[in-house]
Amino acid sequence: MELSELSNLLLLDVEENLLTGDVVPGSVLSTTSLIAYRASSNFLQGSISSQISNLQNLEQLWLGDVSLTGTIPTQIGRLSDLQFLFLYDDSFQGSLMGSLPTEIGNLSKLIDLRVYGNQLQESIPTELFQVTSLESLIMDRNFFDGTLSTEMGNLSNLAYFRVDGNQLTGTLPTELARMVHLENFFVNSNFLSGQIPNVFDGFDRLEFIDVSSNAFNGTIPESVFDVPTLQFAYFSNNSLVGSIPPSYSKPPLLRDLYLDGNGLTGAIPPLLQPGDLQDLNEFLLQNNFLSGSMPASICDLRGDDGDLDDLFADCGGQNPRVLCSFPTCCNQCSEAQSSSGR
Repeated sequence: MELSELSNLLLLDVEENLLTGDVVPGSVLSTTSLIAYRASSNFLQGSISSQISNLQNLEQLWLGDVSLTGTIPTQIGRLSDLQFLFLYDDSFQGSLMGSLPTEIGNLSKLIDLRVYGNQLQESIPTELFQVTSLESLIMDRNFFDGTLSTEMGNLSNLAYFRVDGNQLTGTLPTELARMVHLENFFVNSNFLSGQIPNVFDGFDRLEFIDVSSNAFNGTIPESVFDVPTLQFAYFSNNSLVGSIPPSYSKPPLLRDLYLDGNGLTGAIPPLLQPGDLQDLNEFLLQNNFLSGSMPASICDLRGDDGDLDDLFADCGGQNPRVLCSFPTCCNQCSEAQSSSGR
C-alpha cells in the first residue's frame, strides 16, 4: 500500500531514524489529510518543494537536523493552519539559504518557528512581527542583517526570542516593553548599538537575558533587576558606562551576572539585604573601571553563606583598581587596563 492511499492519515512521525531520500517525498505531498509531518533527525536531504502548499491541513512541519538545501518556498505561507515550523540545524552548518519569506506573516496560527543554524540572510521581515500567536521565535546563528523592527512589540505572547549570532544593527526598540511574557531573550553577538531600553518594569517571567558582545552604550537598565524571576543576566563586552545599580542584588533567583568588558565606574555596591543572592554562582566584573574594595557581603557569598564559585574583578597587578583578597574572595584577578587602553 502506498502512503498516499492512506486517505485518513493524520500524523506521520518518523523522527530520529536513519531514513534517507527526499525531505518531503512526493508520497507525503500527496497525503493531503496530514495534520503533522515529523521527520527531524534523519539523513534526509534536499529542498522543500513549492508543492508543500498541497498539505492544506498541516499544523506541524518538523524538518530539523536534516540536510535541507535551497530556500524556504513562499508557498509555505499558504498553510493557514500551520502552528509549528521546525527547519533548524543543531550542527549550525545548515544549508538553507535565501531570505525568510514575507509570506510567513500569513501564518496567523503559528506558535513556534525554529530556523536556527542555517545560512538565512537579509532582514527579518516586518510581516513576521504581525504573527501575534507566536510564543517561540528561534533564529540564531544565521546571517540576518538590518534592524529589529519596532513591530516586534506586537509579539506580546512571545516567551522565547532568540536572534543571537547574526549581523543585526541598529537599536533595541523601546516597544520591547510590550513583550511582558518573555522568559528568554537572546540578542547577543550582533552589532546592535544605542542604549538598552529600561523597560522591564512589567516583566514577571523573564529568566534569561543576554545582550553581550554588541556595541550597546549608556547605563545598565536598572529595571531588569526588578524582575523577580531573573536567573541569568549577561551584559558582557559592550560599551556600558556609569555605575552598577544598587538594586542588582534584588532578584532572589539570580545565578549569573556578567558585567565584564564594559566601561563601568564607581564602587561595587554591597548587597541590599542580608541573605540576598544566595543562588549567585558567577559574578564577572573584570575589564571595567570599577574602584574601591569588594564589599564583604559579596565575599561572604564565596563561603558557607552562598554558592558563588566565580568572582572575577580587576584586582591584579601592582596597582589594582579593586581591592579583593585572592583567592578567598576573588578567585580571578585581572590587571586593570589604562583609560587610554580601551
